[in-house]
Amino acid sequence: MNAALLKEFGTSLPDGGLPPGTRVACHPYLACGRCASCTRGNTSTCADVTLVGLDRQGGLAEYLAVPDTSLIPFAEYTCGTSRPRART
Repeated sequence: MNAALLKEFGTSLPDGGLPPGTRVACHPYLACGRCASCTRGNTSTCADVTLVGLDRQGGLAEYLAVPDTSLIPFAEYTCGTSRPRART
């Protein structure tokens, strides 16, 4: 997974998405959302999957555009931890 600070959200999201500056992880497995598996909710068996860093520019790029469903906000730092933990 790639980790980053969220720069901006697209304008097409009805709720506006996460606020800029939110710490997020990006799942590198991008399901198409259109194939039979995806429409049944089985995105892990997507017939037309795209991988960040392999099929499109990824973790070493300065900026990365991905669907909002691929973003996982980090939980806040907690006492005694040295790394943020992703919420699931």
